[in-house]
Amino acid sequence: MKRTGRLLSLLFPLIFLLTLAACDSAPPLPAGDTTGGETELPGPGEETEPAASSVLLHTIAELNASDGATDDHDGEQNHSSLELDWRSAVTLTTKHLQTSYAYYPRIKQLPNGRYILFYNTGLTGPDIYYTLSDNLKTWSTPKYLACSTGTDYLYATADAIVLQNGDLLAVYSFRPKSGYTTDLDHSGLEIRRSTDNGKTWSAARRIYIGMNWEPFLFQDDDGTICCIFTHTAPYVHLYGYNNTIRSSGSAIVRSTDNGVTWTPEVTGAPYEAQRVIQDYVGDLDGRKIMNDQMPILLKLHNGTYMIACERQEIKKTFSIDLGYTDNLDYSLGLTEVGPADRLNKKFVGTGPYLAQFPSGETVVTYNRGGFTAVIAGTNGKGFQSAQKPFAALTSTCHWQSTELLSSHSLLAVLENKKEAAKESDTKPTDLIYGILYLNHRVNAGNMTAKADGNNAEWEKNTDALFLGSKSQAQASFRFGYDETTVSLLVERLDSTLDPEGDYEELFIAPSGSGPYYRVTVDASGVRSAVKVENGKETPVSLTGVSLLMTKDNAADPSRLGRITELVLDRGALGLTGDTFCFNAVLYNKDGKTVSDPDTFDDCRAADPSTWKPVRLSAN
Repeated sequence: MKRTGRLLSLLFPLIFLLTLAACDSAPPLPAGDTTGGETELPGPGEETEPAASSVLLHTIAELNASDGATDDHDGEQNHSSLELDWRSAVTLTTKHLQTSYAYYPRIKQLPNGRYILFYNTGLTGPDIYYTLSDNLKTWSTPKYLACSTGTDYLYATADAIVLQNGDLLAVYSFRPKSGYTTDLDHSGLEIRRSTDNGKTWSAARRIYIGMNWEPFLFQDDDGTICCIFTHTAPYVHLYGYNNTIRSSGSAIVRSTDNGVTWTPEVTGAPYEAQRVIQDYVGDLDGRKIMNDQMPILLKLHNGTYMIACERQEIKKTFSIDLGYTDNLDYSLGLTEVGPADRLNKKFVGTGPYLAQFPSGETVVTYNRGGFTAVIAGTNGKGFQSAQKPFAALTSTCHWQSTELLSSHSLLAVLENKKEAAKESDTKPTDLIYGILYLNHRVNAGNMTAKADGNNAEWEKNTDALFLGSKSQAQASFRFGYDETTVSLLVERLDSTLDPEGDYEELFIAPSGSGPYYRVTVDASGVRSAVKVENGKETPVSLTGVSLLMTKDNAADPSRLGRITELVLDRGALGLTGDTFCFNAVLYNKDGKTVSDPDTFDDCRAADPSTWKPVRLSAN
């Protein structure tokens, strides 16, 4: 039996060895030999089993095991993107959260490996809950971090940090139940400490008195803790509360003894903390109005402090301001602009957050029509296009936050309004979270691959790209090379393999311009292979195709899928340099549901210059 319908006429001398290993959810396929020419497949009863009986498909969390050198992707952020792991995404419903209005979520990983999630019970409080998880799948019954019942206060906008000594420190804003706009002495910031990973908490302590919002905790290399927050009290104290806009910048109080004492010690009027970022947004009632609120503080690898703030104009439009400073040893006056190095109105949106990967990519996330992310370089500048990694799940968001989990993963949590409406406290809101994986330039391992369906030889070669944001189907892509070949390992995890609807398109280009090759593979092998040049597609022949089956993963439904292994001749592909460009599209069908094609957000299909670089040498 010959695969004459699959193997196309020979166009160029491309050596292509492919092994495909599929789980028992796909129909069995016979194994072919690789003796050259058109592949002869064995007849019935001649199927073979893989030599190794324990072929294991990997999750993306098990790959990218090497952290690499700090900032080793400096200047390469235009090829970096974030991909949601759809399988990791979870919706925490209002029933579990014990409130119909969950807002301002903040999630942290604890020293014991657990996770803690804080949130308001409304747009501006009145209470703050927290809940704990061992595995990001199940969560404990929510408990109060701050409860308004039986007090004269309302509570909102919590943040937390794991200190260098392992303590968990939480901070939040409080305000009086009545007289908020005039009684500044009964507003402020409180902290609580846990020394047992959130199991129990100390009594609340006040570290600042005065009207404020949205505190954020940061600990510097020398142990200094900074609490940076929206600093409204000084202006309201001088000129009163204005319903149009409250002039504010963002200010800091700090502690050098793990949060025992704080400076400046602000216990009343004029309510001045150390103001570090603000900009002029216009005049109102004959006075200068300043703004830069909801601050997030990050120390970049180069030592620069980066501050992201929400900018509110007098006309109630919102954007994101970014400030940069080499030190925090200054204090701005009431109407003084600073810091000098800043990017004003860099993005249209609200509620920013910051993170930086070890490889150097700096990530700003915010809300604009849903969770939005942009990636900058190691200096926090040079941003690429915006991405919306949660687009397949929700298009709503108000506030969000992120937590760096590993060298290639970022945990994100956001609000999800159940009804389309203006940002209002009257619409039910639950929370969605998921893990985002960093896709960027990868290094191919120096190895001679054998297309036999056994991925054991790839064990030390873990640099991988990932797709998996549209459905439960996902795939990782790893690369190898020797003097004459390049190899590609595709591990597709898919609980319901469909012989027709589940396939991958793999794109390889010798450079960012010129011709490229597109190979489409599915459960039966190579569906098509073409060379694309100047918009024209020319079929190419792939010789030496073999198929191999395995059922080893049937006991673990999360590992169901198939392996595709390719070994390609470098000369035939024109791969003369030490880098080539790669792109992929993942297609999936689950029953009658056909998912949107999944590809790297920053890659354009016919433009290899936008694809992911694969380096054949780590040098």
